[in-house]
Amino acid sequence: MRVALLASSMAFCFGLSREESAIVRSAALLHDLGKIETPLTILEKPGPLQPAERVLMDRHAAAGERLLQDVPACERLALIVGQHHERFDGSGYPRGLAGAAIDPAARIVTVADAFVAMIEDRPYSQRRSRVDALAEVRRCSGTQFDAAAVAALFASEGYP
Repeated sequence: MRVALLASSMAFCFGLSREESAIVRSAALLHDLGKIETPLTILEKPGPLQPAERVLMDRHAAAGERLLQDVPACERLALIVGQHHERFDGSGYPRGLAGAAIDPAARIVTVADAFVAMIEDRPYSQRRSRVDALAEVRRCSGTQFDAAAVAALFASEGYP
C-alpha cells in the first residue's frame, strides 16, 4: 500500500493525468503479484540470496505480467508490473529495457518500490532513514532510475 500511495503522489508530480495516476496506483498495488510463485523460504530469507535463489526471485516481475496479461482491461497493468525491475540504464530485468523503452508509469513504480524498500525493515536488510534513502535514490538517478521519476519522488516528499 505504501508503494501505491507514494507512486500515485509521484505520478501527479511527474505530470501524469488523473487517469494515468490511477493506473500507476493500481499497478503499484499489484507490482509484486508474481511473488505468489516464489517460495516463502526465499521471500523470508534473512541475508543475501544464493545465485539460484536470486534467479527464482527475479522471475516475479515476468510472472506478475503473465498473470495479468490475459485479464481483460489489465494489459497496461501487466506491462507496468512486468517492467518494474527494469533499470533506466538497461541493466535491469527481465528484458534489459532502457530509457524510453520503459513505460513512464513503470519508471515511477520502480522508484517508489525501491524507496519504500529502503525505509522499511525487510528480512534481508534493515531500514534506512528517509534522508539516507533519498540520498541513495539521488545517487542512482540517471542510471538505475529515471531522473524525472526521481525528481517526482523528491517533489512528492517535499524536497527541492
